[in-house]
Amino acid sequence: MKDHRILNGFAYFSVIFAPVIFPGIVWIVAKDPTVKANAKSALVFHLIPGITVLFTIVMLRISYLLDFSTGQMVAVSVLYLLSFVIIIHALFIGIKQLIAK
Repeated sequence: MKDHRILNGFAYFSVIFAPVIFPGIVWIVAKDPTVKANAKSALVFHLIPGITVLFTIVMLRISYLLDFSTGQMVAVSVLYLLSFVIIIHALFIGIKQLIAK
C-alpha cells in the first residue's frame, strides 16, 4: 500500500522533473486501478500547462507579426497564471497522496 502512495505522489511531482513522461509511463505500466487513475489525472494536470504554454507562444508570435495589443498581453498573463495555479495544485495533490493513509 505504501508503494502506491509513493508512486501516486511522484506521478504528480513529476511536473517538476519529467512532465508528461513519468505519469504516461506509470499509466501504461501500472496494474493497480488506483495507480492508473492517479497517473491519468496527473497526466492531464501536466498536459494543461504544456498546451497553455504552446498556445501562448503561438499567440505571441501572431501578435508580433500583426500588432501587439494590451488585450493579448492580458490574455497571455491570465494563461500563464492559470498554468502556475495548475502546477501548484498538482504539487498539492502529490503531497496529499504521500501523506494519505
